[in-house]
Amino acid sequence: MLRVQKWEAVDEEYKTFRLRVHGGWLIKLEIFNQVSTVSGRDNDQISYDSNQQTSLTFVPDAEHEWGKKDQLKNLLTEDV
Repeated sequence: MLRVQKWEAVDEEYKTFRLRVHGGWLIKLEIFNQVSTVSGRDNDQISYDSNQQTSLTFVPDAEHEWGKKDQLKNLLTEDV
């Protein structure tokens, strides 16, 4: 039987989600860009552009001990 998992919100403000996978977490960051422009002497042209970018990364955590969103910030800002 196929088990479907849902993405868990880690930080809704920054559109960051995690998914529990074998050996750790899959992290997804969604970025939405919207640009609108008005051009022409009489403002007769309007163009609108919208796109979405998604980044994925794996965070190793074999025991799935990560439970707080502050830990994500620590993982992403640690000096290597």
